[in-house]
Amino acid sequence: MSTFDQVKDIKKAFTKEYMFPVPWRHYVNLCSISKIGILNANAPEEEKNNPCLRVGLVKQLPPDMNIPSEYRGIKVFVSIVGEIKFL
Repeated sequence: MSTFDQVKDIKKAFTKEYMFPVPWRHYVNLCSISKIGILNANAPEEEKNNPCLRVGLVKQLPPDMNIPSEYRGIKVFVSIVGEIKFL
């Protein structure tokens, strides 16, 4: 189990690698810290309180681009959320 500071550092590294560089920035628009049980109600009980990364995409990734299901020991959940607009 990682400490919250460790997870924040992992999130920072993930965003640096997958959110800001081209071509990723055209697809990835969200990266947040969550708990596995919030994103997967069917997860084993012993995993439900473990931290994970939630990644949102503007649109489906092309076949030659993949986001790992685990990054530096933290599970990654990816979903298409569409474009996020600020009001």
